[in-house]
Amino acid sequence: MAYSTEKSLTEYGDKLTAEEKAEVEQHIAAVKEASTKDDIDVEDLKAKVETLQQASMKIGEKIYKDSGADDAKPEGETVDAEFKDKDEKKDEKKDEKKD
Repeated sequence: MAYSTEKSLTEYGDKLTAEEKAEVEQHIAAVKEASTKDDIDVEDLKAKVETLQQASMKIGEKIYKDSGADDAKPEGETVDAEFKDKDEKKDEKKDEKKD
């Protein structure tokens, strides 16, 4: 979790405020510290990883908001349509010929 969050922070850190970036870096450091202790407290490590996950979500939110703001522009009206399978069309043509 720490590695992937660091990678995301490196790639997309410019989309975060300095405060948000510092917060994520702080949580990364806490997870690394907790995982390198000689006597690892599993519950403490789990809690720190969960906190890091929540902080790393901010990176994803920023990326989503930035990309969504540009790509979500409506290009026109939505058209409701019905489609028929090729087999259905063949069956209809056969029925028309019989009549």
